Amino acid sequence: MLTWPLSTHLATVVPHDVGDPVMSVATLRWNAHVTPLSARWWDGFAFYPAAGTMAFSDHRLGPSLIATPLQWVGADAVTAYNLTLLATFPLCALAACWLGFTVTRRSDAAFLCGLAYGFNPYRVAHLEHLELLAAFGMPAALAALHLLVRTRRVAWAVVFGAALLLQGLCTSYYALFFLVLLALWMIWFLRREDYGVAIAIAIAAACALAAMAPIVVGYSRIHNTYGFARRYSEIRDLSADVTSIVTASPLLRLWGWTSPLNTPERQLFPGVTIAALAVCGVIRSLRLRLDAPDRLRGIRIGCIVVAAAAAIVAATAVWIGPWKAGPLSVRDAFKPFSVVVALGTIAILCHPRFIEAYRRRSELALYVIATIVLFACSLGPTPTFLGSQIIYRPPYWWLMDLPVFSGGVRAPARFAMVAWLALSAAATIAYARLQRTPSRRLGAVVALSAAILADGWIHDLPLPAVPDSWPRLDGDIKAVMQLPLGDLYNDAAAMYRATQQASRSVNGLSGYDPQHYIVLRLALNARDPTAIEALAEYGPLAVVVEEREDRDGAIKRFLTSVPGVTTMGVVDRWTMFRIGRRNPPTTPNGGHSAAIVAVRSDAGPVDTAKLTDGNPDTFWLDPQPQFAGETLQVDIGQPARLASTTMSLAHGELYPRSLSVATSPDGVVWTEAFSGLMGGETFRAVLRNPQDARVEIPLRSAVGRFVRFRVEQDDARYPWVVTDVAVKRE
Repeated sequence: MLTWPLSTHLATVVPHDVGDPVMSVATLRWNAHVTPLSARWWDGFAFYPAAGTMAFSDHRLGPSLIATPLQWVGADAVTAYNLTLLATFPLCALAACWLGFTVTRRSDAAFLCGLAYGFNPYRVAHLEHLELLAAFGMPAALAALHLLVRTRRVAWAVVFGAALLLQGLCTSYYALFFLVLLALWMIWFLRREDYGVAIAIAIAAACALAAMAPIVVGYSRIHNTYGFARRYSEIRDLSADVTSIVTASPLLRLWGWTSPLNTPERQLFPGVTIAALAVCGVIRSLRLRLDAPDRLRGIRIGCIVVAAAAAIVAATAVWIGPWKAGPLSVRDAFKPFSVVVALGTIAILCHPRFIEAYRRRSELALYVIATIVLFACSLGPTPTFLGSQIIYRPPYWWLMDLPVFSGGVRAPARFAMVAWLALSAAATIAYARLQRTPSRRLGAVVALSAAILADGWIHDLPLPAVPDSWPRLDGDIKAVMQLPLGDLYNDAAAMYRATQQASRSVNGLSGYDPQHYIVLRLALNARDPTAIEALAEYGPLAVVVEEREDRDGAIKRFLTSVPGVTTMGVVDRWTMFRIGRRNPPTTPNGGHSAAIVAVRSDAGPVDTAKLTDGNPDTFWLDPQPQFAGETLQVDIGQPARLASTTMSLAHGELYPRSLSVATSPDGVVWTEAFSGLMGGETFRAVLRNPQDARVEIPLRSAVGRFVRFRVEQDDARYPWVVTDVAVKRE
């Protein structure tokens, strides 16, 4: 009902869009027909001819536990995807229902917990991300932990480990983020006498990690090879804003009007109903009489006083701007406000109600605290309110010091799923405490269920049709490329179409942009035939061009002009070409490195050390876009018979579009050794070494002291970068 009429078109449409969902369809089909973790599986079905491409994005092995058997019994990949997506809702609800029953021992509260988590509005914001919807391992793990503490039975430690493993197979994001909730849970519920439980939890978690080790090691190895890492700016941009908590997906009927406040990744709205229930539960707890002594009252009052002063300082920075008074200077409000938050937290920790809640191991208190901490983590390393930073060094900033968080976590905002799991549990416990009269429970459950579903109800769900198939490509074709490259939806469609024909795709869509694909796209967009020639070394390949993507025929004219490319025919709106296999060019052999004594650009001398240290992080770069006539000149000190020269282009994207290389014994008379387009050579170099693309150019035994690199073609957008140069003499 929530996604109607998806269930009536399971084989022909996907929900939301044809980007990530279609990529998931292709991945699920690959997982069903290729042995997972085999060499062929790791190489994947996209970004041909690169290796290890399954590690470029989420492997979706967890959802494949549902989708693969469906395909084995006859369902097509699209039907399997849709059924798996639909199944994630009741699976998450059932797991949360188990958690709710475990902490309240009441079926009505458990039912509400299942609805609150399984049909949370935040799930709608990620409806296109199958791997993020498969979040049923976390509530099952929590339920097992509660039962482990209660019964001391090892079987529940096994269930916990299995649930953690299942969550790790579904999505690495939640498996990693859940560890923060697990740490809070253990600190709250375990005491010194519970060391046996702590050991059981640690062993179960270690076993789950060991089971996932082949995947973790594979991802780590491949990411290191390609130099994949998340930039700090990327992490910051995909962190939540404080206002994200009131920003909902535009697909929600009641709350979609809030969506313009934040971008899709920042739409974290958890629903009014469960938030109100949790707040009511906290208020009720605070109103209960407490007889515990207030031994830390002095510390608490001191914190409040200093926090009030810091709040005034922060307010002045907002109202009057930066100011200075003697040794005290204030430029921004977020640092003094951070003092307010820190001291306020200490004051709460010193309050007798908090101490008593910890002593009693209050489940409501734990899940409320966890909700707050996890939402704070979703704000990332620089928490903002309406785009302005408000906290200095928040929780996520400290998490980034841990190896598992330092390089590969792109979207801290996704902590929200773990936070709303904690909020669902808190709301359930609050309901159980507020609604104690059995005669009124049915009415309360009906009303609250309706409110929870209303918060997350979808309207006008887009159900685009899945891409149709290419004409059947027979013969010895190694892979297929659909032109033009680079469009998100076209690339996803090409991946899907390739897996339908049990082939690999040159096109690709992933969480990372591999450099060889960027170079290939740039070269083909510039109509550089050397890129086709370089790609042909991994052939034979098929190229398909859709009529509506090439209305002026420019792509087809370009392909027919490249030697070795033949037309295979036209079927419907597709024009098909074949790229015959060709042998790679021979590379220069031999020679001895010549010492470079000076390097000079058009602007003057260049720091020679930067271009001879073998470090891709030091480079020469002219900040303006490359232009015809731009030169870089290398001096080896004395004339010699030259064998070759090597130019390192870092990751390859800023390569010279067309280059000539000449030698000279005196810097006056020049002899050209090479001239041509550079897309193909750069593509080869990036495939050889994605982190340091080195292009070697033969110099034909010319006698010279100077080697000159000169750009021969303008590029209005990209500059030219060189990270290293080398010259070999015979």
